[in-house]
Amino acid sequence: MQLSKHFKLEEFEKSMTATRKGIENKAGSGEIKNLTDLCYGVLEPVRAKFDKPITITSGYRSPELCEAIGSKPTSQHTKGEAADFEIAGISNLKVALWISNNCDFDQLILEYWKDDDPMLVGFIVVLKREVIENKS
Repeated sequence: MQLSKHFKLEEFEKSMTATRKGIENKAGSGEIKNLTDLCYGVLEPVRAKFDKPITITSGYRSPELCEAIGSKPTSQHTKGEAADFEIAGISNLKVALWISNNCDFDQLILEYWKDDDPMLVGFIVVLKREVIENKS
């Protein structure tokens, strides 16, 4: 299912852990709506700005998958409101700074950042603009 010009639902549901453990990781209609909002509100603008493909490293997670990986079952990932992603050849710090100045979001987490580490972007339609930085 195509969520936006450059993103498909399958990219957000893909999980090696879910496959290995036999966990169903399928978003429902509410989560799909939120993922679509995430695509249009953050990911497509980022894709347009940097003119490079975005690799989703973690998107939708069922509560069971969250528990299996040691995350909270209340994570924004379970609602389709968050995605971890990276852009090859672009500093995650540069991407995060651009997002913080140009996109609406609930949380922007630049986690243990180095130039080659993925970053987590949480996005909810009700916005409060919080930036969290955790350096390794």
